Amino acid sequence: AFRSVGASITYSIVATNNGAVTLDNVSISDANATLSNCSPTIPVATLAVSASITCTATHVITNADVLAGGVDNTATGSFSYQSVSQNRSSNTVHTALSAAMTVVKTDTTSVAPTAAGDIVTYSIVVTNSGSITLSGVSLTDANATIGSCTPALPVASLTAGATITCAATHTVTSAEVTAG
Repeated sequence: AFRSVGASITYSIVATNNGAVTLDNVSISDANATLSNCSPTIPVATLAVSASITCTATHVITNADVLAGGVDNTATGSFSYQSVSQNRSSNTVHTALSAAMTVVKTDTTSVAPTAAGDIVTYSIVVTNSGSITLSGVSLTDANATIGSCTPALPVASLTAGATITCAATHTVTSAEVTAG
């Protein structure tokens, strides 16, 4: 699935009492995600041996996450036993994000050019094939003149999976005719 700025990553966090005694004041926290739907509701007054707490956590991807290349997230379980508080961390989850774009240029000329001055037409499609929103997207072509584009260039932001379609033309030169 694409991951882009503003998209949400959802985690399932499970804290299990895998010790030999009942724990008191058990809770879960996550500094990089918003906890919700904990069952049972946290904090739990007592958590029996082998019992678990399950929570959903959501992180909204930020530009800082994109610049870092991913999201590292660690949840922490806390409890007390005989009035001593303790913390235990779970696994860290890394979610990779990528910036990528593809450009496909297709000849749309209906009749093959045969003489200098003939016009070759193209359709150029730029696609954000990465997982993050790209900003300041533009297009150049050293061998064609870019015409109209939808949306118009430059594009301030191009979300993951979105496209820009442009028309372009090239005027055939006598050297190209000679070269075939």
